[in-house]
Amino acid sequence: MVKVHYFFDPLCGWCFGATDLVDVLNNRDDLEIILHPGGMLENQFMSDEFRAKVKIYDPKIASLTGQQFGKKYTDRIKSNERIQLDSFVTAQAVMAMESINARGVDMLKAIQFAHYQKGLDVSQTEVLTDLAIELGAEKDAYQVAFNYSSSQLDKNISNSRQLMRQWSVQGFPTLIAEINDGLKVLPHSSFYNQVEQWKTGLDTWLT
Repeated sequence: MVKVHYFFDPLCGWCFGATDLVDVLNNRDDLEIILHPGGMLENQFMSDEFRAKVKIYDPKIASLTGQQFGKKYTDRIKSNERIQLDSFVTAQAVMAMESINARGVDMLKAIQFAHYQKGLDVSQTEVLTDLAIELGAEKDAYQVAFNYSSSQLDKNISNSRQLMRQWSVQGFPTLIAEINDGLKVLPHSSFYNQVEQWKTGLDTWLT
């Protein structure tokens, strides 16, 4: 089975933009997605500088990828509300769901849509727990997995960064396939909003 390494950050707008392409990978039975959290933002409030960049880049992401940012989210960005950002706790939730029922990719998507479309505060563990339950996790089992994921997260993020240096790649999202003992960077950015062409490309690259 082909392994695809997905270097991601739940609060990366371009990762949100790549959702449809990642869905295609996730729906294939002939490959396994290995999740590598990047740890882009550690429990901080959105700065004025970051907010200004988001206002510029979000419309570009939407235009290029077809992923739409919801009104509740954009209203938060335009307001003076203090917005807490935490790539660590969100990645922790993703890895917890991956360990419970191999639905880490689905949890990532749920977090992205909660943040970027519904305007929810995904830095709050209660919000993340609700998303996990919606994806079929038992609350107690999720809490155990979430706590264990916390103890492993720094190591996971460190390993992700080490692999990215080793493989000479940078930025999120990055998708790398292990094929016949070799590595191939999947050119996802050339296929935003072109799902059918992406499927055709994968059939060629992954064989």
